[in-house]
Amino acid sequence: AASVRDAERRLPTHGVRAVVMVSGNANALTGAAGDEHVRRLTAAVAVELGLPEGAVLQASTGVIGVPLPVDSEIRA
Repeated sequence: AASVRDAERRLPTHGVRAVVMVSGNANALTGAAGDEHVRRLTAAVAVELGLPEGAVLQASTGVIGVPLPVDSEIRA
């Protein structure tokens, strides 16, 4: 899953201050688009919270193989 790949790249990680939880869409088996969706979502949350991008992780559970509707997630 894209969120797992994102977190793995940053291990060991320090300074995580927020985790964005997505339910209903696992964002798994979505390739490079899924990776980009995680980057965009965590960056948007970091801006809203006044945190560095590296301080936000994302986790997802739900439907596999369907791209995360990142634009609607960011607007929410």
